[in-house]
Amino acid sequence: MIAVSDRTGRDINFKMESGRLVGTYATTKGEKNPITNAKFNRGYFYFDVPDLNLYFEMRFVKDRLEGKMTAPSTTEKRTPQPVRMTRKK
Repeated sequence: MIAVSDRTGRDINFKMESGRLVGTYATTKGEKNPITNAKFNRGYFYFDVPDLNLYFEMRFVKDRLEGKMTAPSTTEKRTPQPVRMTRKK
């Protein structure tokens, strides 16, 4: 199992289940949302949080996951936001 969190209280948890990478994303309010379309390819994790309309691209750097989060919008162009989450022990 892989578990990471950031300073704002967001958490991401991954595990293998029936040969698939599955997980949850917890908001700063502790609301857990399922992760879908999780893939690990060439050192990067790619996954969606459809309930919140979020897309992540992250990779391990030492003891943390770093990458970007995108929240698509039909009304405006949004820039991916940097994300850094430290591995829980």
